[in-house]
Amino acid sequence: MASHASTLRHAIVLALTAASFSAPRAFAQEQAANSEGLNEVVVTGSRIRGVEPTGSAVIALDREVIVETGAPTTSDLIRKLPQIVGLGASETASGAQNGAANATRGVAVNLRGIGSNATLLLLGGRRMPPAGTQGQFTDASVIPSIAVERLEVVADGGSAIYGSDAVTGVVNLVPRRDFTGAESWARYGAADDYYDWSVAQIGGFGWSTGHAMAAIEHTYHSALEGKDRDFYTSDLRRFGGDDLRSQQCAPGTILVGGVPYAIPANSTGTGLTPASFTPNTRNLCDNLKRGDILADLRRTSAFVAVTQDLGDAVTLFAEGYFSQRSFSLQDSQVVSNLTVTRANPYYVNPTGGTGPITVQYDFANDGGIPENPGEAESWEAVFGARFNLSTTWQAETYVAHGKSEDFVRRTQNLNTTPGGINAALAITDPALAFNPFGGGGISNPATVAAIRNGMFIIQGDTDMTVVAVQADGPVWSLPGGDVRLALGGEYRDEGLNGLLTQGSAVAPVYVPSKISRDVSAVFAEAYVPIIGANSSSGQELGVSLAGRYEEYSDFGDTFNPKIGVTWRPFSDIAVRGSWGTSFRAPGLAENDPRSGGYGLYGDTLPCNHRPPATTCQGIGIAGGNPDVKAEEATTWSAGFEYTPQALPDLRASLTYFSIDYENQIIGLRGTSGLLTNPIYAPYRILNPTADQVAALLASGLPINSSINPATVTYIQDGRRQNLGQTIAKGIDAAINYDWDLAGGQLSAGFNGSYFTELTTSQAPGAPQVDVVSTLNFPQRFRGRAELGWRRNEFSAVAFVNYVSSYDQVGVTVPRSIDAYKTVDLHVGYELSQVSEGLSLSLDVQNLADEDPPFVNISGGYDPQSTSPIGRLFAVSVRKTW
Repeated sequence: MASHASTLRHAIVLALTAASFSAPRAFAQEQAANSEGLNEVVVTGSRIRGVEPTGSAVIALDREVIVETGAPTTSDLIRKLPQIVGLGASETASGAQNGAANATRGVAVNLRGIGSNATLLLLGGRRMPPAGTQGQFTDASVIPSIAVERLEVVADGGSAIYGSDAVTGVVNLVPRRDFTGAESWARYGAADDYYDWSVAQIGGFGWSTGHAMAAIEHTYHSALEGKDRDFYTSDLRRFGGDDLRSQQCAPGTILVGGVPYAIPANSTGTGLTPASFTPNTRNLCDNLKRGDILADLRRTSAFVAVTQDLGDAVTLFAEGYFSQRSFSLQDSQVVSNLTVTRANPYYVNPTGGTGPITVQYDFANDGGIPENPGEAESWEAVFGARFNLSTTWQAETYVAHGKSEDFVRRTQNLNTTPGGINAALAITDPALAFNPFGGGGISNPATVAAIRNGMFIIQGDTDMTVVAVQADGPVWSLPGGDVRLALGGEYRDEGLNGLLTQGSAVAPVYVPSKISRDVSAVFAEAYVPIIGANSSSGQELGVSLAGRYEEYSDFGDTFNPKIGVTWRPFSDIAVRGSWGTSFRAPGLAENDPRSGGYGLYGDTLPCNHRPPATTCQGIGIAGGNPDVKAEEATTWSAGFEYTPQALPDLRASLTYFSIDYENQIIGLRGTSGLLTNPIYAPYRILNPTADQVAALLASGLPINSSINPATVTYIQDGRRQNLGQTIAKGIDAAINYDWDLAGGQLSAGFNGSYFTELTTSQAPGAPQVDVVSTLNFPQRFRGRAELGWRRNEFSAVAFVNYVSSYDQVGVTVPRSIDAYKTVDLHVGYELSQVSEGLSLSLDVQNLADEDPPFVNISGGYDPQSTSPIGRLFAVSVRKTW
């Protein structure tokens, strides 16, 4: 493991450096100021107007900070926070932590790195419809960045306030609902062999009894091809790693009895004899280089908000968003291990035998490299009303309906059905048979077309309807102030329709799925000011109590409480703490037996039940499970805020957090140790009888890959189960200071997150395994520091990003992965002398053009924690009207 002490030293050094050298106003843990009366605002983490989330810290980024980050999209902005870990659905890592449902390259938010489906993303305090072909996450990229007024993050359990998914916390995008005037924005960015551009417009106007605003944004980025990044390769020897190049080449490699024989280079596929081959030779090729790292992607998104007063007592409101995303990704893999018999007229056995042989082959020259296009569309509309029930009580009700449609079409795949590859190899006519013994492009075009008409088309449509009502106001007075109460109820209807199309274009196999549920909830929250701010003691003490009861039509009910305490013993210091429980309801795809790769698969896993064999063949069962229950968590936090009156521009905070997350839903298919570890005994059958195998194959479950009943030595149930547990503990720290210097204002600050413990177990009874700072899990420390100077029309801000070193374990030779350090720069200038409201800015991401640290995996880098783009220069023009 990477040294715990070394990492801690790095964290302390960076934090202390930040206090005097770097520092983000951008990432200050700020508390929103209270206001009075019915116009008080609701801060993320509470449903009571004018009350801060008692006991919890709020990380807030205002509009000025959003602009200075230089982030081109809302999702890029969110991921600047150290508390957000890129282990989930993203454009570059669509397979991690339920990212397999992210076929359309959405972007999820993952607080603490525990799972993107354990973080609740809100828009203006309201839930958004889920995205992805399985509805497994909420897509942050659908909201135009120009429409975001403020980003608020409460990295604390929030199910007592908001319900499901708020296990690690809540991220709230607060729109610019009250924007008046017009603002235009254009951006162009370029890196080596890559570019992006964005254009956006927002406008708003008011009248005596109402207001309206609208924003639209279009973004595009080019594909980033694997050949354009030197570190992106399968041959990692020059970096000190392994040679992971494929033997599936053209010409390929023949396997006979486990012995490889390279097909001679430049082979035409004819005239080969056993003498043409040398045992224990291989053809190796770097197929990875020909694929895309990033897809060619474009996105259009819009947001609208309207309010209308009906006298002094009623305000009507309507708002909504629309987003459309399309992309195309060139795949790198179109390969297969082919079983060739003597029936093939080009058959040759390097040993001189007559039995079947295996040819490891690449079809790139037989039909080309497939393009994988896809698109996603999502929208939500909200209609509601606010009622001033009295001078202090206000009620709100609304109806929201939203939908997300995701679609990916992969054609020109290999046809593995009976009429596909095997049929082409079994043709005896030399003019028609497929010849796998050359470099490709030598077989009959009609035969190749029959091989390359395989398809994989996946479509997922999610929809959500919400009806909600709540009211809040004071209920009685104490010496410390008014006791305030919020209470309400909510009804949700959620649905998921899926369609998976596999097989061949001439004989497609359709696997539809449809599932829905309804959710009813009631909630209450109270704030009790035990000691008021104006008390003679000079102290202040407030307590909040919250609870939420939810009933689901599919798995049952749940109740989650939370208590928070904020105590200010002195004017300079506020001490806070919270405790509560949270939950995550099973996703609809997790509950649906016909979702999540539904069916049977031929599997190969390490084994010890058939000695001397060390790997065994069997059947894996995949799909959802109607018996899964909610995931549950107990969370607590404690910390302080330091805002000295002697230094009014200094703000510092420290928070300790603890999360015990149980009953996590896991699909075991392919899990290491599944056949050898006794804890997995309930989920496997070793040495099944022929009758058991036959009954399973005849059960009606789709058979999604080739299964030979004669070679089956196990059956494993990889359907989703409530098996996992994660324990996470750590510290968040922030410090910010502003002061006058050289006729301008200098600002410095730091925001960081440090894990003291992160352990997981994969099944009941399994030991907790330390996973912090290991590949595919969060690093022990992540930090971002800022140093900025502003004077009149000029501003300059430098950001230092740091991800601590971590380890690649579970491999033959464990390795340390270097820390990832990058510097970003923003320089802005207001050109008011040219045109009022005109400004120009230059942003540089990864100023030193740092390559990602080396990881000994195919591709050579970790897409979940680093960026493959490199140094990117971007110029932006902004004009307010």
